[in-house]
Amino acid sequence: MRRLPLLFLAALAAVSPAIADDWAEELWNEGKTRVAPFAAPRFEVTPWLGWQWGGRMVFESGGDLQAGAAASYGVILSYRVERQGTLELLVTRHDTDLRFRDGPRGATRSTDAAVTYLQFGGIHETNRGRVRPFGAASLGLTVLDPDGDFSSETRFSFTIGGGVKAWWTPRVGVRFQASWLATVVGASGTVFCGSWGCYATVSGEMVSQGNLTGGLVFGF
Repeated sequence: MRRLPLLFLAALAAVSPAIADDWAEELWNEGKTRVAPFAAPRFEVTPWLGWQWGGRMVFESGGDLQAGAAASYGVILSYRVERQGTLELLVTRHDTDLRFRDGPRGATRSTDAAVTYLQFGGIHETNRGRVRPFGAASLGLTVLDPDGDFSSETRFSFTIGGGVKAWWTPRVGVRFQASWLATVVGASGTVFCGSWGCYATVSGEMVSQGNLTGGLVFGF
């Protein structure tokens, strides 16, 4: 039973900044205060560290390729286009080991590799205060660069995620995020054209990875 008061206090501490900021904005709009509500900066730079896992692809021969779980790092450049939304350029690097298996009973080979995601997208925040939960999505490219005799590959990819930003001051905060990263391999496309216009379809197998990240946010 002692845990219930502690959980209540923790929940209250988490939501109270958001409630206070909403109240301050309401007073500001009604002209009842001269203290302006919290406003997030126009530009943001977020260097971050995280942990990334997953990334398995099965071949028709029965063999497979598996990327090992390892630390990841990167940077996010954000530009605020509305009070609760930003456009973002993301760079993610994952230094890992790749394990190749020729078949169900084939030999296994391994090599170090760098997996780099270059993405452009945006986030939408659900709150205007100092604590801002958000949803995120982006599109871009994945560059797989193995060591040794293996050739590098570049493929289309996209990410979907969510997290929270919390501002300590109007210029410094923290950002935590969980994301699903999907890379399309073996893609094929078809274009249909007629008097109504052209439509394109793209199909292919997806290689999925997940990551958990955290970093400092610097506003300008």
